[in-house]
Amino acid sequence: MLSPREGWEDLGKDDPDPQDILRRAYYPLLAIATGTTFFSLVYHVEESPAAVIVRALATFGAYFVAFYLAKLIFDVYLARLSVAVVDHRRASVLILASLGMMLVFRTVSNCLPWHLIVLDFLPLYVVLVLSKAYSYLGIARREEVRFLGIASGVTVAIPLGIYYLIYIVTQ
Repeated sequence: MLSPREGWEDLGKDDPDPQDILRRAYYPLLAIATGTTFFSLVYHVEESPAAVIVRALATFGAYFVAFYLAKLIFDVYLARLSVAVVDHRRASVLILASLGMMLVFRTVSNCLPWHLIVLDFLPLYVVLVLSKAYSYLGIARREEVRFLGIASGVTVAIPLGIYYLIYIVTQ
């Protein structure tokens, strides 16, 4: 998704199976992002193993639940925004691509021994990518802003919100 508009066009031509993406890409990426949380035990000796385990579980839980919650919200609201019949396969691919990018950003952040503030702004790139997906899902011109708000909320805000909620509750 380095070139968002062309990326959505390519996905439109290829028509990938979302269940295949889920099994072969999203779940392994989720496992990698969860596993790289333990790198902080090497980089930050003062951090307790219990805190790292909680962070790893928060990462896994947030992104696992986020996919199914995003799918539910898309199923409810997407029909109102689309000019054509809603393609649920494409909606699932969009959700997986967006959450996959978020997991890549989390993995990079976990692998670094220091905190880079620029990594906190990378979810804005996911919003940019989502803004180029209007034609991919057949979103009506007048509904583009509403779609972007819903899509950003379910693929960016929800996983981050769940992650921080789990993290705060367990502290």
